[in-house]
Amino acid sequence: MERKTEHMMYEYSEIGRRIRSDDVEELVKDLIDRIDCTESELDYSQKSLEVLEEKVRSHHRANVMNGNQEKDLVRLIKGIAAYLGQTMVLNLGARWNTNDFSLWSSSVIIDRQTKTKKGKDIHTGPTRGYPVVQNVAYFWDMIDTVENSFFNREFKAMKSDYWVEGISKE
Repeated sequence: MERKTEHMMYEYSEIGRRIRSDDVEELVKDLIDRIDCTESELDYSQKSLEVLEEKVRSHHRANVMNGNQEKDLVRLIKGIAAYLGQTMVLNLGARWNTNDFSLWSSSVIIDRQTKTKKGKDIHTGPTRGYPVVQNVAYFWDMIDTVENSFFNREFKAMKSDYWVEGISKE
């Protein structure tokens, strides 16, 4: 099922190219301005993900998005995704996936053998990918129902080497 934010990511493709490592600094500076934050609050630490989530939730409550602001929302999602992804790069040894072609598919990859259980089957792979934009868009669309500490749980899950149908088993 396509959600509203997912549709916008495709609709505004001119601002929707994939996130590259050299885009992160500019995207995060824009994010800091948008969510009324400081650089010292967003220091790329795991703890800063709680601050990020709190600021994003406050921003969401204060700014009801309408049709005229969809491009701003796409830029906001892109900034949040850049920050979350770069936090994984700096703290977990992840890297930005250079094979992604669109914003929607932007992801980070950790070179670590991972087991994924789907149904009764267990698959082993040499890497673990994280579709950062898709997960941030999901968070935004479900912000009123998603439990607190979403970003921090996602970060911790990336450290796990065993997954059950996309859910980390710590």
